[in-house]
Amino acid sequence: MDIPGLYSFIDTLTRQHDQLRMVRCFLDLLTKEFSAQDASYYEVHSHNLKNKEKQNNDQQEVPRLYNPLVNKNTIVEFDEQLRNVYKSREMFIGDTSETDGRRCIYPVVVGLQVFGLIDFKIPAHENKVMEQLGFLIRLFGNLFILIYKKERDGLTGLLNRLDFENRVHRIINHNFGNERRVGAPDDLCIAIADIDYFKKVNDEFGHLFGDEVLVHLSQLMNRSFRDQDLICRYGGEEFAIAIHGVGINSATRILERFIKAVQAYQVPQVGSVTMSVGVVQVTKKELLTNIIDKADKALYFAKENGRNQVQAYETLVAEHKLQEVDARAGDIELF
Repeated sequence: MDIPGLYSFIDTLTRQHDQLRMVRCFLDLLTKEFSAQDASYYEVHSHNLKNKEKQNNDQQEVPRLYNPLVNKNTIVEFDEQLRNVYKSREMFIGDTSETDGRRCIYPVVVGLQVFGLIDFKIPAHENKVMEQLGFLIRLFGNLFILIYKKERDGLTGLLNRLDFENRVHRIINHNFGNERRVGAPDDLCIAIADIDYFKKVNDEFGHLFGDEVLVHLSQLMNRSFRDQDLICRYGGEEFAIAIHGVGINSATRILERFIKAVQAYQVPQVGSVTMSVGVVQVTKKELLTNIIDKADKALYFAKENGRNQVQAYETLVAEHKLQEVDARAGDIELF
């Protein structure tokens, strides 16, 4: 690649401010500038492995791989080279048996955890080109970490509110916008969950232990929901959850199992806590503020009627326990 092409590559890559868009841009640039083939990105998911960084990698089970650019519900099988890169956290460049090209696998490492894997094949290049490629891959990795941290809550590691809203915005546009795919839209339910009597925890044990409660419950949320669901620290002791592919009845059952798991969990030094949840199903394109307002109203009803429970907005409206929110169709409004 010549110098102008290298500058153009860097300029295009550094103008991306969204994680998956940057990944897609990087793969496209590899294909265009380095004649890469079969360029793929895999997210690494294993709820059982989270927060077990001290465990020896050789004793860990191999987690699941997904390609979020294609279908996040489809599991990709590890082959030997992907497995080795995941365990070693070191980049692999090796000759392929079927062609005279090379296979490159780059681990995207955040902290001590392999968050994703870039996998592609390229024709054999001279050393100078391979040095350029190595530099650009490292640049991509650095940018990925910056964007990852920008999208996350600093305490819990969950999505922050802005990124959660941006992702929900894209899902709703995909489901109900002009660019939606052929066929019925995916079901989507939005839940707002709040820790009961959290102020008492802070008053009795102090804010440091309050933070510990938030961290422990965030880890429990990661284990309780699926990889394709979105989990966010929405503010303070409040969390937002976007549950894909299920209707309101199934979402309610999932959330009821979750709050039972919360009640059974013992937070060190604090003991048991409970959560109240309000949930609503998204059935059309409407203001995000209206969707959150519906879930909030169901949450407040749960708080005012005993706490430690899940209330569905649709059920409360049907039973005349809540007045329906006037939801206007239109563009999604972000805070």
